[in-house]
Amino acid sequence: MTSPDRPLHASAEIEVAATPEQVWRAIATGPGISAWFMPAEVEEREGGEIRMRHEPGADDRATVSVWQPPRRFAYEEDVALAPDQPPSRLAHEFLVESRAGGTCVVRVVSSGFGDGADWAELCDVMEQGWRRVLGILAVVLREHPDDPSASILAGGRTRGPRPAAWLRLVDALGLSAARPGDRVTISPPGGPALTGVLDSRSEHDLVVRVDGPCPGVALAYVFGDGEAGVNTGLRVFLFGPEAAGVAAREEPRWQRWFAQAFPGPRELVFAAEVPGTPDEVWETIATSRGVSAWFVPSEVEGRRDGRMVQHHGEGPDGIVTATVTAWDPPRRFAFAADDGWEPAPGAGAERIATELLVEGRDGGTSIVRLVASGFGTGSDWDDPVERVSYGWALCLAVLRLVRTSFAGRPSASAIRNGSVPAPLPEGWARYRAALGLEDAAVGDSVALTDPPCVGEVAHAADRSLALIVRAPADALVVLTAADMGGRTLARLQLTAFGDDADTALARLEPAWSAWLESRLPMVPAGIRTG
Repeated sequence: MTSPDRPLHASAEIEVAATPEQVWRAIATGPGISAWFMPAEVEEREGGEIRMRHEPGADDRATVSVWQPPRRFAYEEDVALAPDQPPSRLAHEFLVESRAGGTCVVRVVSSGFGDGADWAELCDVMEQGWRRVLGILAVVLREHPDDPSASILAGGRTRGPRPAAWLRLVDALGLSAARPGDRVTISPPGGPALTGVLDSRSEHDLVVRVDGPCPGVALAYVFGDGEAGVNTGLRVFLFGPEAAGVAAREEPRWQRWFAQAFPGPRELVFAAEVPGTPDEVWETIATSRGVSAWFVPSEVEGRRDGRMVQHHGEGPDGIVTATVTAWDPPRRFAFAADDGWEPAPGAGAERIATELLVEGRDGGTSIVRLVASGFGTGSDWDDPVERVSYGWALCLAVLRLVRTSFAGRPSASAIRNGSVPAPLPEGWARYRAALGLEDAAVGDSVALTDPPCVGEVAHAADRSLALIVRAPADALVVLTAADMGGRTLARLQLTAFGDDADTALARLEPAWSAWLESRLPMVPAGIRTG
């Protein structure tokens, strides 16, 4: 791997039964990589972009640095050991050498690691990982070179150290006593099933040659060993005409099983690519007016340990206060709620933390990653986690709309709440119908008289709708619905944009509020909406 006078590098090679052209399709195209490594999309040219999904909800990006079919393929990616540490630019190079008898040698070399023991450990883990997945590549090229393929990706997190985490994973999968060559059935309690033969195993991963519910290869593994715990994962590469259907059916089941068996400290991770440089995006995610345009009306004291006041609804019951825990323009902004959230008596109160990370991309865009953490692990937390997950996913969709249609423009925001005397989803249907938007789809034109509104639908989902308004003023209207225990909360967030944003909001808000109060009045006692 390394020597005193040579930088860290991870390398592995394998001889495969395939032509150089077949190997190239497997190592340098999206469908090819997805069949043996991880779900991927590849822009097939030098300088092209690669998107790879290492774990559920975590897409990483890389850049093609060498494109020389069918002999040499390389890509580069930024890797950091922790969010608050500078990344290193890792380079991964694949070399293909043909041999007599219709085989090829595939060699991969990873370089660019930083200095220190942690980087050396990552290098060791990466080298072991390359050896394992190249073995899967050999199986795929030998047995499924032209078969349709699909994959399953699932994972969770558990406490360390890593050897103990590995024992917990293989025990949960029913493979503690299995040895290479044994016929196995992976059928954890309450989970889906895979059958096949154990091909190989180490102290941190194993490979199963799958034959049911359709042919394939499964890789179970653990990695990492930090304060956040050890990651557990399963990748299943399926082949044949039934592969896509099996993957679509079984992946959600495996993901649910991992979430229950290895919940770790619950953490929600989201990512969105938005127009703008990191400095421009920072103004939108970390300043009072910026945050108010896509999250909730807020006041942010721009410094570490600064105060953040969020207005989730009308009146004092709608106010949530938080403390800024990270302020690192333009890369990292984080805050944590001042008060603990206890979803049910005895469930324990927890302070929910939110972190936003900004990474610049070529072409004037940035990746915004949002991590929400601090949730409890009991069943009482299932509903709060689902609500927060839905809310943050919607917020990032609105952030993208703001950066696309209103970037750099001053804004002013308000939230108003009403209610529908019907449970979800009927309440949401009646909310949309009250505006004449029951069949609204993205791109549809909108022309309302009460309240006055001319624009178009920019976002439509099962409990949310966003309108870009062009008259009587430039604005963004976001309609959402939430359960109120037999009734439906009808929420309206109105954001006006422009140099006269405050004045425009003062014109728009009374008409929308009057409509809401007349058509969908709030229940008399009111509710807490934070």
